[in-house]
This record gives sequence, structure tokens and C-alpha cells, in this order.
Amino acid sequence: MKTAYPSISQLPSIFLVVLLGLLPVVGQPGQKTSAKVDQPIIAGLAAVKEKKWAEARAHFEEAAKIQEKEKLPSDFLFTKIKLADEDPGDLWDPTTRPIVEFRHAMGTRQAIRVFIAFSSQLEGNPGAAKHLEAVYSLQNLLWGLSWRLFNTHLVRIFHETAPPEKTENYARYLVKAGQLLWNSDDEDVGKYFEQGQQILPKDKEIAATLAGYYLLIGRDAARAKKQAELSLSVDPKQGRVLIDLATAEWVLGETDAAAKHSKEASLLRPDLPGPHATMAFAALEKGDNALALKEAEIGDKLSEGHVFYRSILAAALKANGKDKEAADALATATDPVKADIELLKKWFFRGKPLEYIEAILKK
Repeated sequence: MKTAYPSISQLPSIFLVVLLGLLPVVGQPGQKTSAKVDQPIIAGLAAVKEKKWAEARAHFEEAAKIQEKEKLPSDFLFTKIKLADEDPGDLWDPTTRPIVEFRHAMGTRQAIRVFIAFSSQLEGNPGAAKHLEAVYSLQNLLWGLSWRLFNTHLVRIFHETAPPEKTENYARYLVKAGQLLWNSDDEDVGKYFEQGQQILPKDKEIAATLAGYYLLIGRDAARAKKQAELSLSVDPKQGRVLIDLATAEWVLGETDAAAKHSKEASLLRPDLPGPHATMAFAALEKGDNALALKEAEIGDKLSEGHVFYRSILAAALKANGKDKEAADALATATDPVKADIELLKKWFFRGKPLEYIEAILKK
């Protein structure tokens, strides 16, 4: 489900005050855009269209230097980007105009970083991962919703410009683009991963990514299991992929297999709470309540009281006859999301774990 974004004019006044206080850092209202930043962006996209990846990257890096110094938006980009939460009148409103200019300057900065990362990946440049990290590093309190909103537009602009290839670099680019879209709640994310796998059908990283996608977004445990098994056939020592495999098996009712693979995952990644969640689920389902409580306590500690793991702990406490402790566990979760039945079903509660948590929540 896509996130609903408020319009600029609907932003709370406190947000406007904070943002206006930042404008001297990112650009003053009324600044004119500079053709200097448009020219290398246009040249870079022209090079992308010709599959001249290194040349494209060089043009985008030139644009980055200009934009970082002068902090100006690109007029050219915003002929291609239409934001649903912006109204044409916002640029003429003295209250909202600085915000629009801020967003366009930041959106331009984000665009350039995305284009550098993608062209570097298509080039096979070893610095591609570093450039992608620079895109993710832009996220912060003030640039969170907009960061996700812009990604959809920026991936589309680049993807519609870059001619498709049947190369490893192109497959990896598709996965990186898909991961950006995943972070933006975009509905097309799966297509990018699947197209990447068509090029590299036995790649462990692409299969692992698809396993997570099918499990969490596609809600298709059978396909998630298949992809996890494919990835693990190439490299069986992947803790996170084993977690996805175990979770898929749990959803499919393969309780013994889920317990086995989550145990293997916990040995490979003792720092992660995920394996203990599935082991607790499996133990509750099989009636081993003491083991369930032990695993739930470990998962809760590793997650620092996240509501998902705290809910599993509550179910385990309930199964062990500790009703008051179970209710207290839910009340003291560190995550602000309130546990409810429908949410917990999405988080893979089923069978006896679900029955126990329902009994707690109904009181």
C-alpha cells in the first residue's frame, strides 16, 4: 500500500518554522536556478541513452559538484517530475514557496546521487556501492517522506532512459533500483527483481532479495521458500536467508523444518532476533512452552523490546500461565506500534501463538 502524503499547504506550522530555519543552509527563497546544474544532468542522461556509462557518471559527478556548492534546483528535472502533493500556487505563496524551493533543491541533490549510483553500477565501477550509500544517507527527520516520494520518480526517469541489456551489471542495477523502490512502497518493485533474475537466474543475492520480497511484500510463502532454497544452494551459510526460509516454512505449516532452519540461522547470526522468533513460534505450536519462553526472551532482548518480539514473549508467557506478566509485556514494548490481531497476522502469527495473543488482547 502506498503512503499518503500531505500537501505542502497542509504541513503543520511547527514543521514550517523548523524548515524555514534551515533554508539559509540549503538555499534562500527566490534564488534562480542555474543552467550550470541542468547542463551536466542533460548531458549525463544523453550519455545514459547511448550506454556510455562512464561518460554519464562523469557528467553527473560534475553536476553534483555544482549542486553541492550552489544548492540550486534543476529546472530540467522538474519538467519530468510532477509531485502530487504540490500545487502550482505553492510557488507564489510566501509561506510555502521556501518549502517548495527546499524540496526541489534537495530533490535535485537526490536525483544526481541516484544517477551517479546507477551509472556507476552499469559501468561496473567498484565505487557503485559507495554512491548508493550516499543516496540512503540523505534520509533524515526532514527528508524522509520526500526521500521516498522522489525515489519513484528518479528511478522511472533513469530506467526509461537506460536501454536494457543482458549483462550482469544491468541485472545488479535492476536490483538496486528495486531496492530503492521497496523503500518507497512502490508497487512495481517486484518487477525489477524478477527481471534481474531473468538475466542471472542462479545468483544468490538476487534470489535472496526475491525471497524477502515474496515473504514480506508479495505475501507468497511458497515462492519465498523456493527463492531462499535457490540462494542457499549456492551459499548455505547465509543467516538472513535461512531466517527467511524458516519464516516461509512456518507460514506454510512446516513447523519442524522451520525450527531446524531457524536454529541454523541463530548459530550463524547470534546477533539477530529473527531466528528466536521462529523457534518460539515452532515451540509454542508443538506445546514445548518452556523452550518457547526461553527463545522469546532471547529474541525480545536482542530486539530491545520491539513490539513484534514483545508480542511473541507475551504469547509465551501466556502459554506458561503467566497472565499478568503477559499483559505487562505488551504494555511495555519499546515500539510505538500497538499490537493488534490483524497486524500480528501480517507478522506471521498463526496457530497456537495467535490463539495465545488473542486471549491477551481480548481482556
